[in-house]
Amino acid sequence: MEVKNFCQCDIDNFSDFLIIDEEFAMNTHAKTMMDLLQIIKYAVKLKKMPAAKLVELEFDTRREETDSIYLTEDEIVHLLEIKDFDDPVHELVRDVFVVGCFTARRFSDYSTIDPSAIRNNRLEFVQKKTGGKVTIPIHSVVNTILNKYDNALPKVPKNNEFNRIIKLVGEKLSCLHIPFTKQVTYGRELKGLVDMKFNYLQTHTARRSFCSNEYLKGTDPLIIMSISGHRSHKSFMRYIKVSGDQFADKLEKIWEERGV
Repeated sequence: MEVKNFCQCDIDNFSDFLIIDEEFAMNTHAKTMMDLLQIIKYAVKLKKMPAAKLVELEFDTRREETDSIYLTEDEIVHLLEIKDFDDPVHELVRDVFVVGCFTARRFSDYSTIDPSAIRNNRLEFVQKKTGGKVTIPIHSVVNTILNKYDNALPKVPKNNEFNRIIKLVGEKLSCLHIPFTKQVTYGRELKGLVDMKFNYLQTHTARRSFCSNEYLKGTDPLIIMSISGHRSHKSFMRYIKVSGDQFADKLEKIWEERGV
């Protein structure tokens, strides 16, 4: 069946439905509109819609830079010091999460490390998302955790459940009981969502923590990108969640080393 009457007003109405009725955040809306664009392109490929129609249509795929947390190395160390877990699975989640904090891997990669990935005291990955190969030196913290599990990380819950558990683990740390304001656009209005820092923990926080911590330490961004697998400086910089004060501290240290 050909689609002949699909027009811009249909896209605009769908966009309004997502933003106003469903109250999608701006980035969630953008992802959905990109998915719709791919569907339309496929319809054109199947000759269910004229190619000229695709040229006429406009899709609002604007995204915004979101305020996301990262953990400092001190906070990660405190996380490792937790001994009293409400459930044995929580310890497994904590350990696997910390591995992510020192490898810059995505959850799909850092949650499935086994002995086959270890060569010459390095981890070698083929990233599941991009297919790119990455080689990472094994940090001493990661080595300790790997030894704990005979170099094969334990099986942990899937993403959503993992996110729920890591928040419960983080709640045990007083240093994460600080308010964090996340700026998000809802209903075309910028709103500030305030919650405790531990409530923003998720699988991707680990990857972001690696990039931010190494960047603050002065590691060459190209080296960090080679480890994290980022292909562009723009996408990499989205992971650097550093405050103005931290940048000022970094500059002061540089000046001090120069003798200024």
